[in-house]
Amino acid sequence: MGSNGFYFLDPRLTAEDYEKMAAETAGRNSEMLDRNGGDLDDCFVSAACHDLSIQVYHMLAALVRAGGKHPFTVLKTLAGEPVKAKTVNTRYGLAWMLLDQDDQCAGFAPYKPARATTLAKRGYMEVEEERPAAVRIIACGTGMAGLAGAYPVYVPDTRESRKEGGNND
Repeated sequence: MGSNGFYFLDPRLTAEDYEKMAAETAGRNSEMLDRNGGDLDDCFVSAACHDLSIQVYHMLAALVRAGGKHPFTVLKTLAGEPVKAKTVNTRYGLAWMLLDQDDQCAGFAPYKPARATTLAKRGYMEVEEERPAAVRIIACGTGMAGLAGAYPVYVPDTRESRKEGGNND
């Protein structure tokens, strides 16, 4: 699967396999709750983790059905050339961090501004592109605070082995 909250597609598994894994996890969750008389005081952490796993398996199944790709917003020049950039959180919200050839910050541009002309004045445009994807669990905080707000999202699969066409395990 993955580590650090990343879950990559296993090429040996089908969408039905992931759905089956979600159903098995839901079954284990129900059994655990039944054993505890439905009392979440003793098993709320396990129940929350099972729920996250079920969501991840459903998202992986949907990803398999979509051919392993998901639409992502990318930054391009007005001529359609890709721009080396990534999204970052700033004190003003999300922004594009423009990167130089050494992957160092070369500047910033607004992310999904209200008007496309805001980016166009800087020579950029945002477009949606289908890219290889993975699922990642995002958690803000540690311990129970992190678990309580944790949720899965699609993220671009940027592993080197994928770029080289190698084995993606």
